[in-house]
Amino acid sequence: MSRPPSTARRLTAYAAVLLLAAAAPAAVDPPAAGAAADPVAVTVNARAGLATVPDTALGVNHAIWDQHLGSTETSDLLRAAGVKMLR
Repeated sequence: MSRPPSTARRLTAYAAVLLLAAAAPAAVDPPAAGAAADPVAVTVNARAGLATVPDTALGVNHAIWDQHLGSTETSDLLRAAGVKMLR
């Protein structure tokens, strides 16, 4: 006697079918590799300033499992680098 498939297995099967259905049109009619696109002109004014970034906006991410995070050496290095915020 066979068991009915679990909900997780059914969801996995549905997801696989949806992925195949989404990928099928691209496999049948792939876009042309050498298709010419209209040229685009982009102008950047590197001298234009939008705003000043506050000191508290610059920081670093840290890993909670980092065993050296609370050490004096790490604190000194962060201070010397000008880091004022940790995330």
